[in-house]
Amino acid sequence: MIRTPLFLTKALLNKMFFLFLLLSTLVGCKKEERPKDVLDKQQLSSIMIDLYLTEARLSSYPIIRDSSLKLFLPHESVILAKRNLSDSTLRKTYAYYLSHPADFNDVYDIVIDSLSTMEKRRVEATLKK
Repeated sequence: MIRTPLFLTKALLNKMFFLFLLLSTLVGCKKEERPKDVLDKQQLSSIMIDLYLTEARLSSYPIIRDSSLKLFLPHESVILAKRNLSDSTLRKTYAYYLSHPADFNDVYDIVIDSLSTMEKRRVEATLKK
């Protein structure tokens, strides 16, 4: 027969478990507000769509990956400049969403849905011709 140590009585274990649940619930339910210098989900998804489309266009060129990266960086700067954003804002935004994976998942859902819709419209337009 295994004896439970005196300090680990069933009542104490139940209290510790309840305290753990209570603390994890309080910490988990705390809603952290997005900092003002971080883009919202819609803004980030819009930028990501433009970046993905630019990357796709550049990847269709018959050049090596290093060269396409050198071509991509100026395009990225143009995309950010059109929106009057700095690359530091984009970095802060990515850092924020990487630490909030559920929100980042929402952003990717928007991006995927939007790109899928764009592709569907492009295919439909091609078929009508």
